[in-house]
Amino acid sequence: MTKRWVFGVLVPFVLLMALACGKGAPTGTEEVPKAEPPAAAAEPVPAEAPEVEPAAAAEPAPARERAEYLGEGVILAGLKEADFTTSGPYYVSFYPATVLTEPSEATKQEGKVRLRDKDEEAWTALIVRSRPAERGDLQVGALVLADFYDATEPKDEESLRAISPWHLWRVKDLSNLHKEMVVLTRWDGYWSRWKEKEDHLLNLRIPESEIPLELKDLDL
Repeated sequence: MTKRWVFGVLVPFVLLMALACGKGAPTGTEEVPKAEPPAAAAEPVPAEAPEVEPAAAAEPAPARERAEYLGEGVILAGLKEADFTTSGPYYVSFYPATVLTEPSEATKQEGKVRLRDKDEEAWTALIVRSRPAERGDLQVGALVLADFYDATEPKDEESLRAISPWHLWRVKDLSNLHKEMVVLTRWDGYWSRWKEKEDHLLNLRIPESEIPLELKDLDL
């Protein structure tokens, strides 16, 4: 009874269970699905470099609008022409010249010059380097160099080169500068009064050398 039950009931049951479990097992001919490779990591997007503005170039010094007409190396040498009082104003005339000996302690701050138009040599402490005047140079009270006489018309370079001597003047009035006209003044020692004249901007020169105070105070 027992053996019959085992072979009749239990054995078929075990075989059925084994068959049921074996359905899910892969056979030798079945392909095993390949595992998908991991997705490649996204490449980082490089950050854009901030735009750097180029450094501003230094502005060049403004070019002078007017060319030098006196000639290379030509200065204005001041010579005392007359002394109308023992302590009052005096005239100083400035002649185009070239420097032969620069002022120094050894020469008591005087320089030796050759006067262009007089063709002679002289010693003077007033060696003035100057340049043609431009509109932006002028202000009331400024010292300028000009011819002695009125000149309401602009002179050409040849005429300006021929001026000899030049004189120091002080700017008095710029109300007509839009017309390029300037009112100048200087002390007239002969008549003991202030002399005025009107001159064209283009006929003036700007002294670039220091003018002695005694000359500024007494001559103008």
